[in-house]
Amino acid sequence: MTPINGHRWLVPIPRGISLDHVWLDVACLWWEGKKVDDQARLEEWKLDVPTIGHIYQAKPDGRPCITYFNGLGLPFDPSPTVVESDRHWFNRVWTVQETLFGWLPGGLSAAPHPDGPKFFSRLRDLPQSLRGFDASASLESAWMLLIKHMNGWQRLALLIQYQSDVPFGLFVSWAEFLRLTFRPTPDYWMELDLVDPLEVRSNKPGQYHNDPPATEPYYIGSLLADMHQGSGPQAPQLRLYDRADPITVQVSATETYGCLVPNVPCRILDLGDWSELWAAVEAVGERDLRGERALEMIKWGVIEVDRSEHEKFVELGPWNEGTRVIYLSSGEALARSGYVDKYMEAFNKARKSRKAENRS
Repeated sequence: MTPINGHRWLVPIPRGISLDHVWLDVACLWWEGKKVDDQARLEEWKLDVPTIGHIYQAKPDGRPCITYFNGLGLPFDPSPTVVESDRHWFNRVWTVQETLFGWLPGGLSAAPHPDGPKFFSRLRDLPQSLRGFDASASLESAWMLLIKHMNGWQRLALLIQYQSDVPFGLFVSWAEFLRLTFRPTPDYWMELDLVDPLEVRSNKPGQYHNDPPATEPYYIGSLLADMHQGSGPQAPQLRLYDRADPITVQVSATETYGCLVPNVPCRILDLGDWSELWAAVEAVGERDLRGERALEMIKWGVIEVDRSEHEKFVELGPWNEGTRVIYLSSGEALARSGYVDKYMEAFNKARKSRKAENRS
């Protein structure tokens, strides 16, 4: 509680920090709908709005404004693990939209930080990049940027629920998304995050990672029904095998899709919680990700099974909990996959089948 707002609502600041003589965005501009006296709100706007204009509209680039990137009064820390947090100043729209050329970083110490140059280089380029948005950019480019700015669970839902219409793609294109039937998006227990959060404003597709339970390599021995056409009243069956006996599981005719190619080694990732959703992926390598081993995977298809089938498979084929996965896509996946011809054959067959379904 603070006297700046008359002790009327909580202001989130670090412990031990005083708001005296500090102008803060979080401590001003009451909005309609809050439980406050409307006349008091109008009176305060007479002061607050000119104050904001005084700071942000002064020519040529606004007035110098001290910015605490790690929290009011806290030491400046540009370490990658700190900057990558989704709570960091760089990753919040309501803070980034107020960028200035004339800001002064708060919390600096006498000793330079080794990650400082990279941080300030990005800081220098940020105002120009925000002002220079290309209104003529394609819808697909805008869609890619939107995906980067989604919540992690929303990205995972997009990856799982909609089949990519691009070879080796993680996500459906914008043009195809508009043609599809909307599906309610549940809250997933897992997220899909950018490997490099700094790519959120770049024009690159970006790489994504998460930590799902994963199996050792399996082979798809047979799919005892057509995945895309369904099989009438009978649910299709998927037969998986390793070096032991085959395992047959019932799969959903409507939620199973992608390039599931027989006799190609793949791993199964458990990505769903509200229902049992698996991703079939090709492992193509591994690398370090923030000090931990991560497997590089290419998404082939998504499989939905009911809970009893999932539990049966878990009992017969052990899962490695929390496997760190980096998903490759597009050109990189095309260059790294060991089964490009088989993938493209399955992809083109699936696309032809979808076109036939749409015509019917």
